[in-house]
Amino acid sequence: MDIAEIQRQASAAREFNVQIDGAAFKLRLPTRLDSRVALARVLATHADESDNDVLAIHVERQALVQSVLRWDGVPMRWVLADTNDLKAQCEFQVGLVGLLLDERPDIADHLSRELFARLQAFNEIRDTAAKN
Repeated sequence: MDIAEIQRQASAAREFNVQIDGAAFKLRLPTRLDSRVALARVLATHADESDNDVLAIHVERQALVQSVLRWDGVPMRWVLADTNDLKAQCEFQVGLVGLLLDERPDIADHLSRELFARLQAFNEIRDTAAKN
């Protein structure tokens, strides 16, 4: 097996799909480096924040934004609430992830619960394997 195949399999092992109200989201569990990058971005943009709970929320949000790889079937009204075209679909663009999460905190919460539950399970498996 060559390095490209190993990388593809490692990446695929971290990917999962979430269905919400007819929309499909593809997410990837963050690596430890991804998590450190999320933390660094938050600390750089919120340098004056001293409340650890607030910082934790920002880190979770950044990790979630980084984890969304694509979506299908997302209505434009989820991203642009005042749209007149109720049938319009929103094509995935990385820059729109944060806007969707802002407009629909219920979707942000759903995706976050899925992401962090799966991340915890993935880390437990990895840590158990490391002990053996």
